[in-house]
Amino acid sequence: INRNEIVERVLPGLMLQLIQITRPGRAKPSQYLMAALMIYTCLLPNSRGGFVSLAAAVGLILLEYSQRFQKEHGGRFSGRLLLGAAVLLVGLYVLLPEEYIARLWRFDEWDLDDTGRLSLWQDGIAMVTDPLFGMGPSYYELHSTSRWRLYGVHNMFIDIYIATGLIGLVLIVLLFWSFARRDLLALAILSMPVARTMVEAGRSYGTWMILAMLGILLNYCDQNRITVTEFFDRLYSRADEARAAPARDTCIRAARRGQQRGMERNGRA
Repeated sequence: INRNEIVERVLPGLMLQLIQITRPGRAKPSQYLMAALMIYTCLLPNSRGGFVSLAAAVGLILLEYSQRFQKEHGGRFSGRLLLGAAVLLVGLYVLLPEEYIARLWRFDEWDLDDTGRLSLWQDGIAMVTDPLFGMGPSYYELHSTSRWRLYGVHNMFIDIYIATGLIGLVLIVLLFWSFARRDLLALAILSMPVARTMVEAGRSYGTWMILAMLGILLNYCDQNRITVTEFFDRLYSRADEARAAPARDTCIRAARRGQQRGMERNGRA
């Protein structure tokens, strides 16, 4: 597995964990620990695309939580959110090696030579002689002289422009806009694959699998006339009820046995 794709495998689980933590009610320490471990796992491969994807997705989830908290508490800001963000930032700088942190902010250079992403983007755009319809699939890989040509120009939108021109680019932007305009959680899920492919190769199956799952989720929400936020609220509420059911059933059975014993004692009396 490419280290740039590790984040795509871990980030969906992290998002579900963060959504559960930021729901109304008290989160368990184990949930915070699991979220912290997942964040560390996302950063450990030292993927700059993964870093962008992680920052976008987590930031949007926390923004959604902040807006909900302010609405429910008369405009007050969440102290738990501020504390969690502070602990996270300090923890990352303490746990991650210094060279890792420095590399995450250098987007216009490679580890093996001086060719940066900006040069790849400029060269790729310059190859297009038919801006309207593009140059066709695999044109860049077949005609580029870059040693990284098999990975495209490390920007999904420029790759799409080279292959399909402005027509394909506009269509994919409209598709993403139809996903993103629903609510902040839909935008957060969309940001997972899209943010990474702004600075990395956008041809992995993981990218399009997440987009396909988001499409299925949005179709379900449309059919039931709910938002993505409401979908997760219902999902976790049912999970909480399912976990509480055994204890509730035990209490009911104990109460019934107590009533039965009381009736038996009254009958003997």
